[in-house]
This record gives sequence, structure tokens and C-alpha cells, in this order.
Amino acid sequence: MNEKSFAGVFSVVVIVLVLLPLSQNLRSQPRDCFPFSYYPMFSARRSEVVTLRFLVATDKHGKQTPLPYWVLGRGGMNQIRKQITRAVKNGEANSLCRKVALNVGQRKSRRYTSATKVTVVTAKFRLSDYVRGEGKPTSWSVEAESPIRRSPM
Repeated sequence: MNEKSFAGVFSVVVIVLVLLPLSQNLRSQPRDCFPFSYYPMFSARRSEVVTLRFLVATDKHGKQTPLPYWVLGRGGMNQIRKQITRAVKNGEANSLCRKVALNVGQRKSRRYTSATKVTVVTAKFRLSDYVRGEGKPTSWSVEAESPIRRSPM
């Protein structure tokens, strides 16, 4: 087989493998399996309202700033987000909040020097409003609060 024939056969095989998962969309009970996913993350129906749990720093004037995921620990954003959700569901939000407040208090960065407390929050957002830039939550509940104690520099 010459190089052009091989390239042509290889191209057809790759195209077929990429398009093969789409056949699952024709089934009444599609089956998603690695490595042939039919991409349900893009095609699944989503709720209009999404619930998020996250960390907030509050300063002495009451200004609230969402904390980045890495103040809790190492790992990716989704991994940390799952830790926060698990802590809230397991009744461990207070200990998680104390840990984050300790982390923020020990940082030498000036980014959160005015922060006085850390809060674990559960909020609901309407996705259509959020995408349009109207990101106000439809509900907001405080799961835990902890004061930030600064370590001497």
C-alpha cells in the first residue's frame, strides 16, 4: 500500500471513529461509554437554576469578595468545589471555614489584608440571567462563618 492510499484509509477510519458516537442519539436508550461518548454534557437538558457552594471573604465594611478555589488547598477548581459541597452536605462546613480562614490569615499577600471573616455560602443562580451579566443570586444562605486571625509578620 502506498503512502496516499494509507493516508486515505487512515483518514476515513478516523472520521468514522469520530462520528460513530453520534449514532447513540438515534437510540431510545443511548449508552455513553469511554472512549465513545455521544457528548451528553452538551446535549443533556439543564435546570434553569443552578446551586453553587463557594467561599466569600468579607471586610470590615461588609464588602464581600468571592475567594478563589486555591485558598482551600491544592487541586483543580472542580475538585475543590466538590470538597466544599461535600463538607456542607456532611455538616463539616464550620471546620472547612476555619481552615480557609486560617489559610487566608497566614498569607503574606496583600490581596485579602482587609478581610475580617470567611463565609461558606450556598447560592442559587438563574443561568439565563447570569449569562446576560445579571449575576445576582436568587437565594443566598450562609452555611458557616469564621473570623480571620492574622499571624504576626
